[in-house]
Amino acid sequence: MEERAKLKTSKMLKRPASKLTKPIASSSKSSKTSPLDLKRKVQSQIKVNPVLKDSNSKYSIDNQENSLRPYTGAPHHRRVKSDPVPNSPYIPLKKPTKNTQAVKKTTNASSKPSRGHRRTNSDNENLKKIASNHFFISNTEEHDKDQIIESIRSSFLMGIPFVTTIDYYKIGKPLGKGAFGKVYLGVHKLSGLRVAVKTIEKSFMQDERTRKKVFQEVYIMNKIHDKNVIRLLELFESPRHLMIVLEYAGGGDLLQLLRARGKLSESEARPIFKQIVDAVIACHNEEIIHRDIKLDNILLNEEMTLIKLCDFGVSRVAKPGFKINEQCGTPAYLAPEIIVNEGYEPFFVDVWSMGILLYALLSATVPFKAKTIPELHKIILRGKYIFPDYFSECVKDFITEMLNPIPHLRIKLNDLKKHAWFSVDTLDSSFHSTKDSYTPNRHNNILNALREYGFLAEFVESSLKNRDINHATASYNLLDINM
Repeated sequence: MEERAKLKTSKMLKRPASKLTKPIASSSKSSKTSPLDLKRKVQSQIKVNPVLKDSNSKYSIDNQENSLRPYTGAPHHRRVKSDPVPNSPYIPLKKPTKNTQAVKKTTNASSKPSRGHRRTNSDNENLKKIASNHFFISNTEEHDKDQIIESIRSSFLMGIPFVTTIDYYKIGKPLGKGAFGKVYLGVHKLSGLRVAVKTIEKSFMQDERTRKKVFQEVYIMNKIHDKNVIRLLELFESPRHLMIVLEYAGGGDLLQLLRARGKLSESEARPIFKQIVDAVIACHNEEIIHRDIKLDNILLNEEMTLIKLCDFGVSRVAKPGFKINEQCGTPAYLAPEIIVNEGYEPFFVDVWSMGILLYALLSATVPFKAKTIPELHKIILRGKYIFPDYFSECVKDFITEMLNPIPHLRIKLNDLKKHAWFSVDTLDSSFHSTKDSYTPNRHNNILNALREYGFLAEFVESSLKNRDINHATASYNLLDINM
């Protein structure tokens, strides 16, 4: 017996190691499963469950001791749709709910959140992006308006002067760029009306000369109240900028008009030039010379019925008979007395520039041209220019009277509309349809609107009388312009 036991033990030691790992049989049906069947079963399970193929998987059959607890290591791969979904009992699979689908849909700019979806921060960001493209958010605008009205009312109740901030306006797309800043399209939040907001960086206003120039322009614009002059509405500061709010003219300028459609006929130019004369008269009545009258400083309203004289950057207050020595303006429009640089009487130079402008309206070019500034100055001082053949004799005479090189022999500003060229009744342009801005009860209607904005009528009346620049006068003037 002992020899048989030794022989059996020696045979077992000679067997391969794999046969020593034979599973222990149990009392269940699986005890009848042969090793070969078990191997096939495992291989079939591997085919069904690809995750089990990876020995590094968090549910790998080689990691049996950790198989019942979730893996806490850093993931190496984020599952995508093309990846197979594991069916391990330790990874609960959830079907996508309606809410998760709704969140995905809100990422589309054109879709709305589905019913039953609570908006998330990411949804709000998407809505802001969409709204910025469309420029207006009605609910936000209404909320901002209510807050501004409450702030104004609280200021009057507490006796605290209110101060305009950038929150009173909505800033939109840029309209242009100047030497010291940019001009943006804006919206006056109380009325919803559009304005132009000129921003000047404070870093450019460090020296006294620049500050004086900026505030001189503000002072001059505040003196002139005329339908043919762009209106100053308000002035306030932000941390980095000085903000000048102006009337918005959405029809472009005369230079853009000529580039788009070419020269104008005399019947088309006549009502436009008549309004330009009215604008310059309004300036001279306030003892202001413009000194930069040109095509691109004449704006048009959106209806193409009104012109607006703008850009008072080189304008100044002057007295008749008082000589000025400053040289400024656009080279092609400069009067000879400015070029001579021996001092000039102020109000004649605007009439010269108006003669150049009328010539340009009718021909889409200027009478004096040269490749260099010195050559241009010589041509202007010589006073020689050629009229196109299609100019009428009447308009030739009119322009000649304005372009007289001797200032005192130039036609007077107040005599311009008396010239025979204006006596022609052919008005082919929409500009002749401009009507007087006065309407019955206009003032009272505007005051009633301002009361709804939170302003006291007495405060508005006093501010208008003193020509104060604040949000009350800005709101009044803006409603007055657009009524």
